[in-house]
Amino acid sequence: VRVAGRYESLKDFLDFVRKTKYASGKKTGVCLSTIHSAKGKEWPNVFVVAVNEGILPHSKAENIAEEKCCWFTAVSRAEDSLHVSYYGTPSVFLAPFLKQ
Repeated sequence: VRVAGRYESLKDFLDFVRKTKYASGKKTGVCLSTIHSAKGKEWPNVFVVAVNEGILPHSKAENIAEEKCCWFTAVSRAEDSLHVSYYGTPSVFLAPFLKQ
């Protein structure tokens, strides 16, 4: 929190974290990523949060197929374990996996 407070925006802070990670060469710790920047990468444990209707697919999305591709990208990055969370109304993409 102390280090993050030095930056004006979340983007600036994440840029700092990214540069620090690559400079150290270490592969340990937590990596925060957007679904879009996760393409082509894998992690042992993946947490996809806020898989809610209105967020994924986004309420302003014009192309549901593109949103579904983003969903697939997110859940296919896990090597060992995948954890998905939602609050309120779950995404339509979760319907096949939830008990009715």
